Amino acid sequence: MTFSLFFLSVLYVDYLDLKTPDCRDRATEFHERLRHYIPPEANVMGEENFWLYLRENRYLSWKRLHLSLAAPGVGSLEDVFKAYRPDYLLYDVGVAIFVSDVPRVNRFHESLRVSRSDFMGVVDRWAARVGTVDLGCHGAVDIYRFDWTVSKEAPGPKDLNQ
Repeated sequence: MTFSLFFLSVLYVDYLDLKTPDCRDRATEFHERLRHYIPPEANVMGEENFWLYLRENRYLSWKRLHLSLAAPGVGSLEDVFKAYRPDYLLYDVGVAIFVSDVPRVNRFHESLRVSRSDFMGVVDRWAARVGTVDLGCHGAVDIYRFDWTVSKEAPGPKDLNQ
């Protein structure tokens, strides 16, 4: 029940964003900016509300990572990422609030929390940031592209914009 209410509240907040003239007028631009980085055939993982802009894609909620980790016999977060093999990750505040090494007091937030060091370790090893979309309506959305054929063991985030 709590998850359903949270999901509906996320969509409602997004809906309210689209009702404001500036955000409503910029929805097409937001879609086009995402599409600049993400081809229609790509597998995308991110916050649920971005599915509205990428319906042509196979879209995975990032929350699948946590739910999969809770299943018996599942290995590490990296194993779960590799099982889903997203081509792209959309990393925004909606994901960042649950990616933390600090336990949450709120039981709902704690139930969805994944280790930041594990999460960013996978992203640093297997992905590169290819861009950021920020039109002011949704906040900044960092876009990471995964290459599951080559592991980058060097420390620090990879950035293709540099």
